[in-house]
Amino acid sequence: MKGFLGTLFSILLLLLLTSSQIFAQKGSATLTISSKVVEVGQPFMIEFKMEGSFKSYIIDESIFRAFEVVSGPIEFESYVGSIVGGSRSESKVASIRYQLSARQPGTYTFKPFTLIMSNGAQLQSNTETLKVLQGSGSHPAPAPDPGANTSNSLGADNIDNNVFIVAEVDKTNPYVGEQVNVTYKLYTVLKMSMRPISGPQLKGFWAFDEELPDNMEPHQENYNGRRYNVFILRRTALFPQQTGNLQIDPLSASGWVLVMEPNMWGAMREVRVNKTLESKPVPITVKPLPAYDGDASFSGGVGRFGVSASVEKSNFTTNDIIQLKVAVHGNGNLGLITAPELKLPEGLYSVPPETEDEITEIVPMLSGSRTFTYNISAEEEGNYTIPSLDFVYYDNSVHKYQLIKTQPINIYVAKGKVLAKSNASAADATMMDIITTMPVPQKKWESALGKWYYWAAWLLPALLFVSVKALRQTKGPGKPGRAAEQESVVQHLRRFNLQGLSPDEASSVLAKELWRYLCIHCNLNELTATKENIQQTLTAQGMPADLVAEAISELEALEIVVYAPIGSVDIAMHEQKVGAILQKMEQYYS
Repeated sequence: MKGFLGTLFSILLLLLLTSSQIFAQKGSATLTISSKVVEVGQPFMIEFKMEGSFKSYIIDESIFRAFEVVSGPIEFESYVGSIVGGSRSESKVASIRYQLSARQPGTYTFKPFTLIMSNGAQLQSNTETLKVLQGSGSHPAPAPDPGANTSNSLGADNIDNNVFIVAEVDKTNPYVGEQVNVTYKLYTVLKMSMRPISGPQLKGFWAFDEELPDNMEPHQENYNGRRYNVFILRRTALFPQQTGNLQIDPLSASGWVLVMEPNMWGAMREVRVNKTLESKPVPITVKPLPAYDGDASFSGGVGRFGVSASVEKSNFTTNDIIQLKVAVHGNGNLGLITAPELKLPEGLYSVPPETEDEITEIVPMLSGSRTFTYNISAEEEGNYTIPSLDFVYYDNSVHKYQLIKTQPINIYVAKGKVLAKSNASAADATMMDIITTMPVPQKKWESALGKWYYWAAWLLPALLFVSVKALRQTKGPGKPGRAAEQESVVQHLRRFNLQGLSPDEASSVLAKELWRYLCIHCNLNELTATKENIQQTLTAQGMPADLVAEAISELEALEIVVYAPIGSVDIAMHEQKVGAILQKMEQYYS
């Protein structure tokens, strides 16, 4: 047994030592060039990289005869130690770099170099092919000035010629609202690491950034006669919102750059330099759109668009909210388009539309759709036609305004169910207490109307009262005079009878209460009034701004509950708010 264990231990030790030797003999030989395509006179880097336990290498330098050696060789060497099975081994990592530039155009092949391992084995590297273009010849060497040393063309003194940012735009004289694409590019012939640190302000533009992939690979471009590696930092679609002279502001990036500098013995070496880059501003002159003399309203759209209108179904009841969706789709400044004017027939009512955007592409043209959703209601049953909507935009491809229309939509509205009849009538009675504009005559008054002594007893005092009232209103401190129908509004505010109603039904009752009260005091038609009209009128009457804002805000909150309910609703809170608003307004009008 002891003999077997001893033999097994010896075998394991031998395997470990053998694997250590095998590990020590592993290595790699890699040939790389910094660019696959260059121009005559443009410097590029070639690197011979060696790893493993090797003792020498063989590089065929005959290919160098077609090039000028700008700098090099620059040698790097390090060791990595390891202990396996009690045996220590070292693996060497080394590289040799040259900066070269081609004398003539053509296609050149760099042959493999040979790495000779410590055990005598030989490893072959890969092969690299370089294409050299003639180019413009205007920049045979990237020197900072005529007297610069060619061997230091990639040095710190010449860094601004070798790495920089450019803001590239596709048009500099657009119409207002017309798309301008700007791409911020980083050009380099040096190794570097940069990241944007501040974006452009882009004042006077509506901007939409394209989402770029992470770790975007560079591509190569010619710029002023030289070929560079190019990184895209940002790509943005801009839409000028005003005419005249505007500016595309700079984008800044910061990081480090590897430049070539001589050491104390004159040999070139890589040096890391911290650097901040900034693009130059680009001036833009924005033209006004041609004059528009059509009857329909201009939407503000510039591009090429289509429009359509639809409803979910054509049969509704007076309890339903009809959603009319008007979709503008196409290419252009979708985010700046205003809603088409909706002219409903008598009996249909709507609130300002909600807007939703869907963007499918940004560059070269912003594409997608903008949908306007109109919430429409009807108080009476019957057949209705939602008329066609006009949509006017400026087609910048043919330089003229285009008018397109939606199709008319026929709908039928049936009588809806009566919601909580007893409570509804109670709400109506409360509503009358709040907004009734004339006292309701009693029967005993009607029986006295034909009596002469009735009029003799009341006519003179009544005339005197009306005269004094009118005089006070005329001389009041800037507050509006009220018609006779407005004199009996809100003597005692009572809680609204909303028991048994759903949140949207109760909110609808409260909204109507508040809406009618405001319309009466603003002398506006309930069917044609808007929140904007009411707000302007109340402000003109001298109503405190915070009270006006509170009333409009509560109206909007109730509309959300009615038309787009979200979660639970505290109806008691809304009752108190409406009551408080009306009470404050009554105190102002009294």
